[in-house]
Amino acid sequence: MCSYKEINEWFKWKNTPVKDRKLQSVEEKFNDYTKICGGDNETDVLYNILYLYAIGLYIKTRSEPNMEYFVSNRIQSGRQYLHSLKYINSHRDPDIDKCLNPLAAVYFSYGNLTVMWPGGNTLKGSGNNGYYDNPDIFFRKYKEWFLVLKGKEYAFLNVFVKRIEDEKFESLKTFVDSFKDLSEFAKYINEIVKI
Repeated sequence: MCSYKEINEWFKWKNTPVKDRKLQSVEEKFNDYTKICGGDNETDVLYNILYLYAIGLYIKTRSEPNMEYFVSNRIQSGRQYLHSLKYINSHRDPDIDKCLNPLAAVYFSYGNLTVMWPGGNTLKGSGNNGYYDNPDIFFRKYKEWFLVLKGKEYAFLNVFVKRIEDEKFESLKTFVDSFKDLSEFAKYINEIVKI
């Protein structure tokens, strides 16, 4: 395991059984904001490390001769989903840890929590829908809902207005294929940390 403290702490938290976690979620940590937004069902984490880690694994290993990936609504190798915690735990990579360490450092911050319409958090976070808990892809798909959310004074979503027009966010496939290598992926991670 690498020496990146923040990503290692995030994985320690993620691998702790939910009942044993001192902190359940970003929504729980910022319960006051969650209440302002309408409750747990109307907030969501903005970016999810587990799904981003799967994307990093794909970018790094997609050209290896023994890896055959399929990207549609999920990234998978055969029947194996790359976003599985068990899979990622056994395929941790120092280069991907380095890319995601800055996001792990701010994961449990107000900035990683967003307002959502009722039920949108479940839709956005399902690994089967192709959004991979990524607001750039998700808000592009649901622009009409995005505009409603953006209009809320406590939403702070203006930064996504131009981002969701970018064609690379058309689908999970166009998104992951837009990265030439991990250095471009690291730049993207640094962009979202600024958000």
